[in-house]
Amino acid sequence: GTAWTVTLHGAGPVRYGMTLAELGRAMGDSLVGAPAGPECGYLALDEAPAGMMWMIEGGRLVRVDVDSAGLPTARGAAVGMTEAEVHRLYGGNELEVQPHKYVDGGRYLVYLSPERADSGLRIVFETDGERVTRFRAGILPAVAYVEGCS
Repeated sequence: GTAWTVTLHGAGPVRYGMTLAELGRAMGDSLVGAPAGPECGYLALDEAPAGMMWMIEGGRLVRVDVDSAGLPTARGAAVGMTEAEVHRLYGGNELEVQPHKYVDGGRYLVYLSPERADSGLRIVFETDGERVTRFRAGILPAVAYVEGCS
């Protein structure tokens, strides 16, 4: 439901930048497969909806990846939506459009907050040129990684 709406700062009780200990407290310790050490890895949270994967890097939660419909951002953008709809939800000066690295004709629609305090945060929508196929949100540089952790 709306409790897990994705924002520039987090989703549900989760905030980007949380340590694993803070994340465990926020989630009642339901951490599955937390990577140990400084390397990057993905985590499933029992309490969070399926379709959300959480990236841990250097012992902190740095981003969420969403690949399922029905898990919208705070402004209502979601997987399956057209590029035009995303442009309507996010003002013209807030979205940066970049060519997709792998999908022919696809694009990244990158939401940058106009607030200076949020300058290190992004929401990145991936499209096939028409519709959103997945999106991710979190802290730079992790939110900009094209292939997950690799």
